[in-house]
Amino acid sequence: MTDRPTVVKDSVLDALSELSTATACWTLYGMGIRNTYMKGLKPIAPLGLGKRVVGRAFTMRWIPYREDLESDGVAVVRGEGAFRRAIEKLSRRDIFVLDALGDLDSGTLGDILSARVKYRGASAAVVDGAVRDAPYIQEVGLPVFVKGVHPSAGVRTLWPVDFNVPIQCGGVAVIPDDVILADDEGVVVIPAQYAERLSIIGSETEERELFIRQKVEAGYSVFDAYPPTGALIHEFDEWKKSRSDQS
Repeated sequence: MTDRPTVVKDSVLDALSELSTATACWTLYGMGIRNTYMKGLKPIAPLGLGKRVVGRAFTMRWIPYREDLESDGVAVVRGEGAFRRAIEKLSRRDIFVLDALGDLDSGTLGDILSARVKYRGASAAVVDGAVRDAPYIQEVGLPVFVKGVHPSAGVRTLWPVDFNVPIQCGGVAVIPDDVILADDEGVVVIPAQYAERLSIIGSETEERELFIRQKVEAGYSVFDAYPPTGALIHEFDEWKKSRSDQS
């Protein structure tokens, strides 16, 4: 279902799916990539504790609607068909990322198109704007992250013009085939060239923070356990080794 080269391997996507957006965002910050969290986007239905979606970005760009855009002979704008053509280009493990300008006065994606997005193999859709038919999208089962909902069709205020091009979404730059990681806290963009390194560093961070939380829950002071100091450093190394031996 794809004619695009694989930029980030499936094995790296699998590893990233073990990371929270909090871990990914903070780790990327430490790597020098500071603007990665999409502002104001939340799932229309909770994924659940510890559940994430991850995939490669396939982008869609909209502009404000203007009445003459539907006229014959307008060559500079592709028109509503661009939206449907984009959907038919989606591949397995894509995440459909829509720059809908943060517009909340119409819905870009509804249940029927969401069903097709899911059928094409996409893992989720991310919309900087609104969707319509939100209860029915939940029934379709496609995870969708949005700023809001609106019952009107998207062409009331927006016009789709191009796909698989660099866009913004939630105030973050998104390049086609960047990795999108999303959970109930929101959506983080991972530049493709940082994905594998992040999967390694982030996994170590997740392990360390699980150990720290267990120690704090057992009564240790954050001064001793966050980060681990003294004997806890050795204990963490042994704890990590035992978990690795069990897996």
